[in-house]
Amino acid sequence: MNAASDSLRRFQNLRGPDVIARTQGFLEWQQGRIDRDEWSFHRSIVSRDACGATIEELNGRVRSGFNFASQDYLGLSLHPLVHSAIAEALARYGPHSAGSDALVGSSTLSVDLRREISEFLAAKHIVLFPTGWAAGYGIIRGLIREPDHVVMDALSHTCLVAGAKASTQKILMFRHNDCDSLREKLKIIRNVDKANGILVITESVFSMDSDGPDLGRIQSLASEYGATLLVDAAHDLGAMGPDGTGRLGESGLLGSVDLVLGTFSKTFCTNGGFLATNHEAAARYVRGFGVSNTFSNALGNLQAAAAIAAIRIVRSAEGHVLRRQLTEAVRSARRALRSHGFTVVGEFESAIVPVLIGDEREGRRVCSEAARLGVITNFIEYPAVQKGKSRLRLQLSPAHSDVDMNWCAARIAEARTLARAEVTASSPTVPNLVPSLVPNLMPNLAPNFVAPTFHSLAL
Repeated sequence: MNAASDSLRRFQNLRGPDVIARTQGFLEWQQGRIDRDEWSFHRSIVSRDACGATIEELNGRVRSGFNFASQDYLGLSLHPLVHSAIAEALARYGPHSAGSDALVGSSTLSVDLRREISEFLAAKHIVLFPTGWAAGYGIIRGLIREPDHVVMDALSHTCLVAGAKASTQKILMFRHNDCDSLREKLKIIRNVDKANGILVITESVFSMDSDGPDLGRIQSLASEYGATLLVDAAHDLGAMGPDGTGRLGESGLLGSVDLVLGTFSKTFCTNGGFLATNHEAAARYVRGFGVSNTFSNALGNLQAAAAIAAIRIVRSAEGHVLRRQLTEAVRSARRALRSHGFTVVGEFESAIVPVLIGDEREGRRVCSEAARLGVITNFIEYPAVQKGKSRLRLQLSPAHSDVDMNWCAARIAEARTLARAEVTASSPTVPNLVPSLVPNLMPNLAPNFVAPTFHSLAL
């Protein structure tokens, strides 16, 4: 396979006796991408403001432009009330939690934060985790045991998949957002096992596609088959729905879903995650057996202070204004990008605007050229999405205006034109080997056999 069009897929399952030596091929491949200016990961923020940023890439190049790469959906990380809360917490508690939640790592700020979340989500019991990833992993690891079953959306986040795999081998994936597929899986399980638990897992908004399931129907199916429902609400809480309650609030399910996973890293401008539930026993059990909080330092004091301030802003009149401005920015972005012929993925007006590119090599060049032209965004490729489904993922904030979006969409279109020219110029001419290969490789195929393309043979 051409190294320029290769992906992380080739290095996912390394083999060889020397664990260190076998990583050398990845180093060489990655460095080649860095040298060709086709590696858009592991960049560092030099500075940022409401809608722009300066970044430093791994090759040392510094670029500035409109910022669509940061997860700060309401722009609260720059809010003076958040900064003031952090300063007060630093003066009172210092920067370090200094222990796990089980061993005096929590402070009165943690208690206050749990109270804020409880009121916000109509959930009496809250368990805090140091990161959103730790929360997703720890909730599942805490509650699910080897005889139990996990039935999860096929596009579930890696922390949820990791938690499931660490807990049981009985994992079934249902088709993305497909309630009929979920029913089929639940029926199969309950026909043969009525004794053990089933955990159904989905997300309210999926970040790669800006879409989501019918949460009410999924809740009904879980109840019908005696299953417990876990909803990952990372990307909509605070930024969508009535008073910022996300799609749970929109669906009338606030306080009624068994387990809600939330994170502070998208809208609430800091690290951390939580479980929200009205089941006291489950909350206490996860707090005791959720290994990713029991055996990790607790959420830091500065993070807790920032999250408290952010939740209060989200629930205020200012939060309502910010969400309206964000929705307007998202509509402008989708309209402007489509006017330039882009396929904009997703049915929801979430802060995430995915722009389908397809070919990985072209997508890498588009991302690089866009940054050079003043538009900083994230490039998403395998394994985050399927091979051949690469995309730019724009993450908006209320500060992105209609004028900004029109200008940025034009620059991304210009970057696509440049990228396609570069990819075409650097691609070798591949001879059409299929007609000569197929008779020799597969002489006994039926007469109506349709030969695969050369590309599919190469894969």
